[in-house]
Amino acid sequence: MEDNYSVSWKEYLDTRIQHIEDMIDTKFDAQEKAVNVAYSASEKRLDGMNEFRKTLEDQNGTFVSNAELEVYKTMIRQDLLRISSEINSLNLSRAEIAGKASQGQVIFALIIGIASLVISLIKLFIN
Repeated sequence: MEDNYSVSWKEYLDTRIQHIEDMIDTKFDAQEKAVNVAYSASEKRLDGMNEFRKTLEDQNGTFVSNAELEVYKTMIRQDLLRISSEINSLNLSRAEIAGKASQGQVIFALIIGIASLVISLIKLFIN
């Protein structure tokens, strides 16, 4: 006795198998989409990291190496020593100039000396 609602085992199994295949296909499609989204996110992240790496490389190109820094330090030390020596030389010259009498002072002292000598000689002959 068959009623309108009965199905054969073959139809039932075929329907179930088709349903399971559809579910598997749906899961695979969802997994493929998830993998593509993850891949896209990873690519964006890697692009950001590459940009950061490039920025660091560009910045690193502006830094001075240790060897160059030592050369600059040596040059600065030599310049400071030279400048210090020149300053000392200028201070010594200034001291020498300050210690020397001017030509006018020498002539004035000579005139006073000669006048004193003349006065002394006159006083000597008068007495």
